[in-house]
Amino acid sequence: MAVPAKRERLRLGALPLRAGVSPLIEAFVIHLNWQRFTGFLRLRETFRGRPCIYLQTEPEERVLRVGETDRPWGRYVGGTAYAVEAAMHGSGNLFFAALAPADAVERKRLEATLIYDLQPLYNNQHKRYRPMQRTEHIHEGDVPRGITP
Repeated sequence: MAVPAKRERLRLGALPLRAGVSPLIEAFVIHLNWQRFTGFLRLRETFRGRPCIYLQTEPEERVLRVGETDRPWGRYVGGTAYAVEAAMHGSGNLFFAALAPADAVERKRLEATLIYDLQPLYNNQHKRYRPMQRTEHIHEGDVPRGITP
């Protein structure tokens, strides 16, 4: 079972923050405990009823797309989930998913931060400009090789 994404209050100086993050702002870090999936249907079942952030990768684990949802089972219903599964058939591509904040604004901010940092080929928004409010995060678990710490 996946461990919920947790927010951890840090004291200033406890962890080096990324460039551009004001040391005057109290930082919150989201721990992303990644899980690997060879198909979308298994991801959808594992995160049923729980918010998640997910990555689609090539077999070499380079990130192709970043997405977020509050309920993967509700968002990808019926034929949509099976169409994704069919499109992946035999490709060797993978999904990685982690529990994400329940708050939609925080989850979308995390998604925008990951898109900006990773520059995935199949995301169109959030690639050109740094997010106004970044989400600090730590990658844990089965982290895709295409993500550098």
